[in-house]
Amino acid sequence: MFLKRAILYSNYALILFLFCGLRIVSAQNQSNQSTERVFNQNKIDSLKTLLKNQNITDKERIKAYYNLSWYYIPINRDSTFHYAELRKSYYQDINYDFGLVTVLVDFGRLLGTYNDLDGGVKYFEEAYSYYDQLEEDVYFLIVCIELGEYFHMKSKYHLAIKYYLEGLESAKRQESKLYESYFSRYLSESYVKTEHYEAGLEYIKRSVQLFSEMPKLKNQYAFSRIILANVYFEMGSYALAKEHLHEAETYIKKANIDSPYIYPLLSIYSIYGQISYALGDNEKAIENFLKAQEYASEATEFNELRNFNLANVHNYLGDVYLEEDNTAYAINEFRSALNFGKELNSLEIMVSSYRGLYEGYLNRKEIDSVKFYLDKHKPVSDSFNHERANRKIDELTYINKLAIEKERHENEIGMADLTKKRQQLYFGVIALLLISGLIIISFFGYIQKNRALKTKIKNDNLSLEKENLSLTLDKKERELTASVLNLIERNEFISRLTDDLKSISFNDEQAFQIKEIIKSTTINDSKKLWTEFELRYTQNNTALFNKLNDLVPNLTTNDKRLVALIMLNFSTKEISSITYQSPHSIKIARYRLRKKLDLSKNENLIHFFNNL
Repeated sequence: MFLKRAILYSNYALILFLFCGLRIVSAQNQSNQSTERVFNQNKIDSLKTLLKNQNITDKERIKAYYNLSWYYIPINRDSTFHYAELRKSYYQDINYDFGLVTVLVDFGRLLGTYNDLDGGVKYFEEAYSYYDQLEEDVYFLIVCIELGEYFHMKSKYHLAIKYYLEGLESAKRQESKLYESYFSRYLSESYVKTEHYEAGLEYIKRSVQLFSEMPKLKNQYAFSRIILANVYFEMGSYALAKEHLHEAETYIKKANIDSPYIYPLLSIYSIYGQISYALGDNEKAIENFLKAQEYASEATEFNELRNFNLANVHNYLGDVYLEEDNTAYAINEFRSALNFGKELNSLEIMVSSYRGLYEGYLNRKEIDSVKFYLDKHKPVSDSFNHERANRKIDELTYINKLAIEKERHENEIGMADLTKKRQQLYFGVIALLLISGLIIISFFGYIQKNRALKTKIKNDNLSLEKENLSLTLDKKERELTASVLNLIERNEFISRLTDDLKSISFNDEQAFQIKEIIKSTTINDSKKLWTEFELRYTQNNTALFNKLNDLVPNLTTNDKRLVALIMLNFSTKEISSITYQSPHSIKIARYRLRKKLDLSKNENLIHFFNNL
């Protein structure tokens, strides 16, 4: 066992280096790649010579396999995996599970260097499964980070949060402040994506505090300050957001953090621009967005991340230019964003770009271009809305699954406690009844066992019926949410487009074309959709609305509609989009509903409805 540990930890420094610098390898320029190849080939020749030595120790052989697999990355993929497989075979031969975990992690990372993230995640998941028997260590933290990052990039934020939370708890148990800092920051980003801003704020504040105590990681401290600013921006606290952006920018320039850490300045000025745009200062917004583009041209080390942020900046600039009636500039920005969106295969970016392009050409009354980009926008928008609806269903399914598991766990604990108490009582009674004789003891024991068995059977049946009913209702509710949400979103889009087209004066030929477009995009009346939605949701939740009617008889149709959307876990922004009302109006409606229900500001509406 000592030899196994020695083999493993002899490469520990290299592991940490690769963990911190893995993503920089693929971003080196051609000159550096050429130098790296020459260096690696010399190392490879030296290691191969070492392997031919018959007196080589197991420790030296495993280390050579490890180094060869990484030196071959820019040279030959097959050789990279060949030497990784040799390490894996060695650990399998000696039945060393901990060594296998290290190889699986390396396989996942190696595939990551070749941009095969879907292939890499399978190895990380396999490594994760070994920790059912193994003691948690630094590799467990790395696996949780890799799995969390993968699901975050796939927009499966509920799964990302699951792995980040596990990693965070493990980091605390291992007393690793460094990993606790990283997990806190990653959790914040995922929670913000799901609009759980308070949770996101709590975790990013913790990350900032921890990184501030690590002077050697000044760049990570600056990153966390930027993310904290972004959380405040998403919450509408623009003054606090600007305050943290200014402090992060000052810190970066004072610390002389240069490339590849020029990237934070791109994020800083992108957020500055969004704040200015939100405050109506379009001139300042344009200035900040252009500054972000300037820094983006220097941040070459993080191409994918840089391009994603740069695409968003182009779309932001396009929106500002449209408001300023500078259509030509707007179209150029939206085209640039579209190119990045296609390269990144980002539906979110492409939807915004196509929308901006047809609005730009609509301003210029170029009907053919409007129709072209409208036709492009439709399938992309449908795919994006379908993906978003599926993501919402997955999130609701996961939340429901957690609730069921929690309830089941609580029931099991309750049954265990009850059984324990009954056993204590049982033995107490036995001790007492020994005085009266074995006959009474046997009879009483029989009664107790029979009663416990009946109670258990009854409770099991009730739990099974409750679970089956809950699953049936959940399935109906998810199907209802997905179908009606897609119909409503499409109706909103076509309605807005129709209004825009009708508001413009055209000649007879253009008017005929417009009518054809309107005719081709007409769908069912919005009121009919709402009636169907309310009817089906009310049928699925009869008990809830009956209790609400008993509690507050004067609830209006709009109140009940708001209750339905809140129970489906829609955010204020989503409710605003669906009901054609501003977010401010939705907040007022929530306030009035709380007042009718006699609830304080701090009481959660969903919790209240679930407890009725």
